[in-house]
Amino acid sequence: MRAEVLLRSARPADALAELNRAHALLRRVQPGLGDAPDPGLQAQLLTLEAASTLSDGVPTIQWLRAALSHPALAPFRAGVWRALGRALEDSGEAWALLRGLHGPQADALAHLRPGDALWLLELGETGNELP
Repeated sequence: MRAEVLLRSARPADALAELNRAHALLRRVQPGLGDAPDPGLQAQLLTLEAASTLSDGVPTIQWLRAALSHPALAPFRAGVWRALGRALEDSGEAWALLRGLHGPQADALAHLRPGDALWLLELGETGNELP
């Protein structure tokens, strides 16, 4: 995906432009009448979009939580949070963001990598069982 390459090249604005294009195409091309877009592809796009806007901090995580609440995305939630956790570790502000989102719960997982803590905390927030 072009967006992923652009994101890895530290060009998040360009990545977002590609993601917007991909979202638009996904809405136009659906498997059948009345069918929702492919949830796996949708999860991948959400992951890349969240990684591209991770510098926005807490609002990005809150937006992603809402986006992942769709039932069709349930099988992909853990993978999305894990992937975003890896991006979070590269940001340098991982623990500050986790503490801002989860308070003392984040400190209880401080023995883990921030990316692992993120997905554990987020799956706990939604009440899902861990995979």
